[in-house]
This record gives sequence, C-alpha cells and structure tokens, in this order.
Amino acid sequence: MMRDAEIMQDDGGLYVHLYKNGELFGTVDVRKHSIHYAQEVVFNWEKGLLQENNTHIERSDHAF
Repeated sequence: MMRDAEIMQDDGGLYVHLYKNGELFGTVDVRKHSIHYAQEVVFNWEKGLLQENNTHIERSDHAF
C-alpha cells in the first residue's frame, strides 16, 4: 500500500490531503497550526504512524 500526502492552502489556511494508492483518502484540517505541524502530518501519514481511523481525518466520499 502506498501512502502520499500533500499540503494545500486556501483562504482559510492550510490543510493536508491524504492519499492511499493514488486515491484521495481524506483531509486533515491544520488551519490552527503551523506549516511545521502540516509537514509532520504528511510525514506521519507517509510512514504509517497516522492511522486511517484517526478522528482528525475527514474521510473522502471516495474513501475505501
């Protein structure tokens, strides 16, 4: 299983898209946090430390 993530930004701030096998799995809202926190979310997702059942992940409509 391949996990990727990318930091996104809109007018409200930062959020992180989480991907599993190339498909959007969910999003983590990090608007109240720094870019460094967002980078940690990416690292933790890609390394498998951030689990799929984490309550901070807003699941995509297309999530598994």
